[in-house]
Amino acid sequence: MTMIKIFFPEALFPTKQNIKKLITKLTGENSSVFIDNQLILEHFTYLLKGYNNMAMGYHKVTTFTDEQVDIIRNKCLFLVGESDPFMKLGGKEKLKTYNMQTKFFNKVGHGINHEIADEINSILKDYFIGSNSNIDYKINNSVRLKMGAHQ
Repeated sequence: MTMIKIFFPEALFPTKQNIKKLITKLTGENSSVFIDNQLILEHFTYLLKGYNNMAMGYHKVTTFTDEQVDIIRNKCLFLVGESDPFMKLGGKEKLKTYNMQTKFFNKVGHGINHEIADEINSILKDYFIGSNSNIDYKINNSVRLKMGAHQ
């Protein structure tokens, strides 16, 4: 049901105008990085036109148990846009409930790695290979994650 709320009705009729509307729904203030780039817009159009929902029925999505969440909590970092529809539909609260290492970005949506590419690339680089700056990133407005070489 969540996917329907996000992708419909535009995904049913992937015209150029509907693709632009859908991208705008998925992104924050920087939707132009997608809409103004004809190659990305064309790629997104082909994805929607070729999408086969029946093929996805083969894949069973299950919820993590509390024990599984405990195992991954300190092994992952969630970089999420406040404008991401998935965050608005409960994802943000789940991340907070499970006290996951999360950095939220205002005015950014589902295409976070394109919308604020330089900032995301810098954070990921620091997270995976470390840096001399040892920047602290605020997590869930209370917990701090020391960035550096990830263990």
